[in-house]
Amino acid sequence: MSTALIVILIVVALVLLALLLVGGARTRRRRLSQRRVEARGRGAESQRLTQSAQRKESEADAQAARARELAAEAEERRRTAEKERRTAEKEREVAEEHAERARDIDPDR
Repeated sequence: MSTALIVILIVVALVLLALLLVGGARTRRRRLSQRRVEARGRGAESQRLTQSAQRKESEADAQAARARELAAEAEERRRTAEKERRTAEKEREVAEEHAERARDIDPDR
């Protein structure tokens, strides 16, 4: 083989190697760019989901507070009703005692 042919083969091999390295670097940059875009998209989606979850949590807390308030009001109404029932029962007992006394002292009986 001639020296010129060997030099040409080496130059061609070096050019191919350089092309492969440049192509590999481009491919790597493209992949990194795609990963950045995907990461930004996932970050935005994560932020949206976080805000939605926080909003739902806040709404649930408000509903729980309202339920506790209603339960306290219902308990107060129950206590009032129970007190009124006891008062009515005492009044009934007094009325029955008066009726019994009235029967006892009735001269026509």
